Order: sequence, then C-alpha cells, then structure tokens
Amino acid sequence: MKFEELTKLKDKLASYRQMDKSTLNILKEQERIEQVYSSTAIEGNTITASETKMILEKGIAISGKSMKEHGVSIIGVSIIL
Repeated sequence: MKFEELTKLKDKLASYRQMDKSTLNILKEQERIEQVYSSTAIEGNTITASETKMILEKGIAISGKSMKEHGVSIIGVSIIL
C-alpha cells in the first residue's frame, strides 16, 4: 500500500471520530439518564428507563408510582449526578 493511500485511510478514519457539540450533548444527556436509572434501580426503584427519561426531560409523573420514587430517587439522583 502506498503512503498516499494510507494517509487517505487515516484521514477517513479520523473523520469518523469527530463529533459536533450537538451530538456530544445528546450523548451526555443519554448517559446521565442511564446513570440515574441504573442508580435508582439498584436501590429497588421500579421506574423503567423510559419512565426515568420522561420524568427528567418532561417532568411528567408516572401513574401508579409513588412520589418517593419520583422525587427522592429519580430527581434526587439526577441533581447529585
């Protein structure tokens, strides 16, 4: 393989590693939601990952779930993280 070909391949690979701020922020938010969900699930919270996302992003209360699960667990852990 020629040096020029290797350089093109290296540049192509590098282009896949670049991430704009918007994408990075989306990934950070997804990671935060996953950390909150995992942290509260370990403690016995029955709220699902998708319900956790709704609580954090939209402030929507989940029917049939206690305020303790909403407030203390989800929102509390979110503030800490």
